[in-house]
Amino acid sequence: MKDWTDRQGVLDLVGKTFRDAQARGATLQEYSGRGMFGRSCVAMAGLNEPELRVWIAGVIGGTLVYDLLEQARTEVNREESEFLETEACNVNGAIMALLHWKMDSFGHGVIYYWPDVPFSVMKEEDEG
Repeated sequence: MKDWTDRQGVLDLVGKTFRDAQARGATLQEYSGRGMFGRSCVAMAGLNEPELRVWIAGVIGGTLVYDLLEQARTEVNREESEFLETEACNVNGAIMALLHWKMDSFGHGVIYYWPDVPFSVMKEEDEG
């Protein structure tokens, strides 16, 4: 399998994942964490760490991988197979992005954030 080099494809998947979470009631916000030098990223509040881990596991197993397997089940010719390989690489990249989260605590709660996922992924659905 090739490396995931389609950064936009990965960000599209991750953005869809976060927008779906927001539609289901997750509290997502723009955040600039330590060492980000003014860049903003996606952040999630209102969960404890075990809840966050369950959410990530559900997204990986229940959404990203399931969707990929469903596509694989229906792909038949070589051109579609190459497309599927690219999608698999994007799913791999999205999983890696979701697993690379950080946390900050301000005494009143915890915020989890993804420094490699720009907040702009949340806005793309509205602009597109």
